[in-house]
Amino acid sequence: MFAINLEWTIDNRSSQKTAGLANPATVGRGAENTIQISHPSVSREHARLRADSAGVKIRNLSATAVVSINGTQNVPQNGEGALADGNFVMLGTVRVGVRIVQVPDGTTLNATCVNCNRSISSQQDICPWCGTSQSNPDAHLTGMT
Repeated sequence: MFAINLEWTIDNRSSQKTAGLANPATVGRGAENTIQISHPSVSREHARLRADSAGVKIRNLSATAVVSINGTQNVPQNGEGALADGNFVMLGTVRVGVRIVQVPDGTTLNATCVNCNRSISSQQDICPWCGTSQSNPDAHLTGMT
């Protein structure tokens, strides 16, 4: 199984999210995405990431916004491009760094909370310790301390 770690900066605030690619993962502004990037230039459902035996691919799901790889390869709407470890993609105007690793099947991926730095599952968008949204660190759940 492949896992992907995406890193981006918006308004001088860095964010990252890791997702396993046993199943396709979506990236976009909407909360329903596997990886949410809250920026107006990112479409609600901007891209889909999937892995096969040849590696990791990105599909442009946006009808209006650009997906480009390393600033040179534009991925047309509903088209796919191959990703490699160390690439960067542009989703709208947001530059996203790409790290790809191969992990054994059945591995539980862990991440670190962007606020309290405690270990959490990479599938959790809300930190169970401090209530911080991992895709929007300014959003906290009420009642969590």
